[in-house]
Amino acid sequence: MNTEYLNIITFQKIKFNSKGYIFFLSFFFFLFSITVFAQLQVPFSQRYDAKINGDMTVIANNILNRIEKRNSPNDPYNDLTFENTSNDDFDMEYIDIDSDPNTFSSSSAALFLRQEETKKIKFAGLYWSATYKYESGYKIKEKFYAYDNDRKNIDEVLLKLPTTNQYLPIKGKVIYDGHKNKPFKDQAPYVVFADVTDHVKSLENPFGFYTVANIRATQGTLSGGSSAGWTMVFVYEDASMPENYITIHDGFGGIFEESEDITTFKFDSIAAGKINVKILCAALEGDQRTHGDMVFLSSSTKPKLSNLRTKTRYNSNVFNSSITIEGEEYVYRIPNSRNTLGYDTFMTSISNTDNYFVNNSTNEVYLRVKSSVDRYFFFLTALSVGSPDSTKKIKQIDADHSVSLNETIPKTSNPDFKEITVDTEITNLTEENDEPISETESNLEKSRFINHPNLKKGYYLVANVFAIPSNSRKFLKELELKGISANFFTNPENKYIYVYLGYYDNLEEAQKQVDIKTRRKYKDEVWILGVNVK
Repeated sequence: MNTEYLNIITFQKIKFNSKGYIFFLSFFFFLFSITVFAQLQVPFSQRYDAKINGDMTVIANNILNRIEKRNSPNDPYNDLTFENTSNDDFDMEYIDIDSDPNTFSSSSAALFLRQEETKKIKFAGLYWSATYKYESGYKIKEKFYAYDNDRKNIDEVLLKLPTTNQYLPIKGKVIYDGHKNKPFKDQAPYVVFADVTDHVKSLENPFGFYTVANIRATQGTLSGGSSAGWTMVFVYEDASMPENYITIHDGFGGIFEESEDITTFKFDSIAAGKINVKILCAALEGDQRTHGDMVFLSSSTKPKLSNLRTKTRYNSNVFNSSITIEGEEYVYRIPNSRNTLGYDTFMTSISNTDNYFVNNSTNEVYLRVKSSVDRYFFFLTALSVGSPDSTKKIKQIDADHSVSLNETIPKTSNPDFKEITVDTEITNLTEENDEPISETESNLEKSRFINHPNLKKGYYLVANVFAIPSNSRKFLKELELKGISANFFTNPENKYIYVYLGYYDNLEEAQKQVDIKTRRKYKDEVWILGVNVK
């Protein structure tokens, strides 16, 4: 399990004089005032809250991809190395993974949880967002022009639920549309929300791939870059889990140059024991290589600003065009691009060692965002706060994997403030029930299961999943050219094509091959699929 952490930035006063007093007032004003340069276009408000035995989770995907001669927009875009190219230099085109003539854009992401049979969905909220000044455009010598100046309705999309073949029409509520807003007219960003809880609850099994189609965005090129995507937030109940307070807030803020107070999460304080904290955020138009976008948190008992970062997100580039859960790229997507070209969603646990950040008297957490270089549009955030399950024991399983980080705050020129060194320890932990968890059982955490009448019982190492047969054939050909042997099958439940690198009749051997043999030639993500084993 990856433990994410906050880089705590603390300033302490060591003497008090007239000069220091003036500096303190100006610093206080910087921290707690809202400047005229970074105003919320739509103030954030609470969309949903609940105190529940359960938790929240998220799935997401982008809906625009770059156009390249040798690749389709449906192919994953994994380039993280480009140095001098920003998103507005790319020609963009809709991703459209299905073969439905009624869709012009579509992408998928899967909802998977451990022990799904005990989970019950209580809330499902769908957000979609894009830059959409016109239908399509082009760029000549740093100037942008429209091919097609038309602009259609943004509040209607299509949603395909797991194990279903038909799309449902979804009409949402527009949270913000920047088309006629002067500060954002060049990009015209928008965000729309739809409560799809009843649709999800109607399913006998809500787990599997969700596909969202017909999201509108500008194709070609656009000043500032064109980007688009969708995010689904789920709240689920599980009687075997501890109680968590979950709150979801949305609004719209164009973040550039100045800091912005986004929202305050309020909750009942937890009387005693350890406290777990988890945060979720989504934003539009954060460039992968452009630093300067930051998220800060503070609590009612620890008012110092805390700079959020994770294993895959720098504290100076939190929104980096990726979709991650607990510091890992979420790969159960079609396409599963590592670089989502301006669309960002993440959910991560926050290290709260010894209840340092949120303690037993805390009842509020404040969220602030800032950008010093990279302009982005922030529209969604959520918080989960609760205690660990008292029926489970938590222990350190490998002391050699503990990492001690000693970070020194950059020196300030003011003599009345001193630099503070922060020690943050990250420890690999696992949860145990009262009965020991064997290695085989613990490995199931990253496994998925299906039944297939024509496949041999066992464990398959899946490298990729495709909705369009031609894309799977292209991928198989690429593997062949690299000297990698692979095969495929069609999942009868969702009709997707699964390309796999090997079959093993027991889980231990499959896991061994994931960790060792597979990495010799195939460097990208693989995962274990159990077939006919449950």
